[in-house]
Amino acid sequence: MSAPSADADDARARIADLIRDFRVGVLTTIDDEGRPWSRPMAMQDRDFDGDLWFFTKAGTHKVKHLAANPAASVALADVGSQTY
Repeated sequence: MSAPSADADDARARIADLIRDFRVGVLTTIDDEGRPWSRPMAMQDRDFDGDLWFFTKAGTHKVKHLAANPAASVALADVGSQTY
C-alpha cells in the first residue's frame, strides 16, 4: 500500500474542517428488496482520518443491510452554516 499523496491529505484536512461541528449524519443502506433505507445516526467525536464512525447494536436492520450489501452513503448538513 502506497503512502497517501499530499493532495489526499489536503482533501482529508478540508473535509475534517467542514464536518468538525457536525453531530448527526443520515446513513442510507439498501434493504433486502433493493430499496434505500435512511436513518439519522449520531457521529462519534473522533479526529477525521477519512472514516466516519457510527455505533449501533449488532442485530439492527442497518447491520444486516450492510452485511448483505456494503454500499452505503452518509449525508451531512449544518443548516446554520449552510454546509452540506
